Amino acid sequence: MSWIKLLYDTYEACGDDVGKLPKVSDDEKKAFIPLLPVAHTTQQAHIEVTLDGGGNFIRARVIEDKKEAMTVIPCTEDSAGRTGNDAPHLLHDKLQFVAGDYVSWGGDPKRHFYDSYMAQLNAWCASPYLHPKVAAVRDYLSRGTLIADLISEGVLLTSGGRIITEIKGRDKPPLYKVITTNVLDAFVRFRIEMPGDTREKLWEDPSVRESAIGWYLSTQQGEALCYASGKRMFCSENNPAKLRSTGDKAKLISSNDTSGFTFRGRFANAEQAVRVGYEVSQKAHNALKWLINKQGYQNGSVAYVAWNIKNRPLPQFMNDTPTAFAPFADAFAATDTGTGESYAKRLRNVMRG
Repeated sequence: MSWIKLLYDTYEACGDDVGKLPKVSDDEKKAFIPLLPVAHTTQQAHIEVTLDGGGNFIRARVIEDKKEAMTVIPCTEDSAGRTGNDAPHLLHDKLQFVAGDYVSWGGDPKRHFYDSYMAQLNAWCASPYLHPKVAAVRDYLSRGTLIADLISEGVLLTSGGRIITEIKGRDKPPLYKVITTNVLDAFVRFRIEMPGDTREKLWEDPSVRESAIGWYLSTQQGEALCYASGKRMFCSENNPAKLRSTGDKAKLISSNDTSGFTFRGRFANAEQAVRVGYEVSQKAHNALKWLINKQGYQNGSVAYVAWNIKNRPLPQFMNDTPTAFAPFADAFAATDTGTGESYAKRLRNVMRG
């Protein structure tokens, strides 16, 4: 558990960077992944829906720029690691979750999770953590007209009263260029336009973020011993993925194999093998994916990352190390970022050849 604790300490030391986009140059061709808040993940959004403060539809557009599409969204423990289940995210989500008229326009009834999404959103809005912008989204979606509004905006096309899910050829409308398989898999994010409010993008509004975190943490019950921190707290059952990239499904901590030998033969259940606090797990995993993206080196499916906390001096554990790394002697200057980014990037260049 030492690596979990070290990553957790890194997150706590870099608290001012939470939610900020890292400085990654265009020539590195990376997705921009910030140091994520607790109970948040990243998602490539395809459609942006704009509402007013009363929850009335204003307009919708397709997000064609991939860098602009990267969206930080609030999520639950289950939705962050979902693979085909019906666990909804807290606010922004796919059409099958947020569109009440999804089935009536030809959506697969087996993939229609609107009721579970709305039940969760209503619970948030009924809590002391209610946010007026979240309430506006709830009010709009409760009318069940999202698909119809997207059709009226020309985002979705229809034929015979059903959505055209894909179009072949080169001359395609924007959404059909962004999603080449089934446009009903589109991910939707929301923005609210209110007089005097400059935080129109809900995914960038700190007050919406804090509202989501506060409500979700308030719903968690039961405490156990966190093996990483040594404290009793609400513990994770489903640890984060997306460590090496936004599409990465691999996990560092997983116990979903109840019939094999992941833990059986040594422990009676997965909880006896390891328990990690939800907040500790979130911060540690978020710190790792942030560091990999910001200053790591990836070769295929393998990711390497070197980092430091608060520019602590490096131990000289081999006699020839100073000679081998002489070019990096000034890497931990006072002007560094606090995570040893200069050193890590120079090391990355060496590994790249």
